[in-house]
Amino acid sequence: MAKTPTDIRSKARAHTDAALRVLAEIAKDRAAPAAARVQAATELLNRGFGRLLEPQKFGPVESEFYVYSIHRDGRLAYIGKGSGRRSEQSARRLNGRARVRASFNNERAALNLEMRLIKRFNPKYNRLYNQAIG
Repeated sequence: MAKTPTDIRSKARAHTDAALRVLAEIAKDRAAPAAARVQAATELLNRGFGRLLEPQKFGPVESEFYVYSIHRDGRLAYIGKGSGRRSEQSARRLNGRARVRASFNNERAALNLEMRLIKRFNPKYNRLYNQAIG
């Protein structure tokens, strides 16, 4: 009769302490190959703290910031800054069409352009938005 996964799992868990001791011995054994010691140490850390996420999740955020304009009925309605799908969401909210004007790797540069464009063109919905929060 075949063993169910639950039976196998419970039998394997019965040997947890011994397996951890072996891993600890390998990690401490200076005569063991370096690769084996690193692997044993990694397994101990994974058991104690959980596996790490993919390395790219910890890297610097490489976000691209967009300065976009939203046109409604053929007229400039709004100028905004965002990353990812922000321009599309804003356009839907204002029932308009978004056009990306510039993209930057730096949020400060995007913010500077956004402010210059708002000052120059003074779009209707930017005024309404500023009155609502001001």
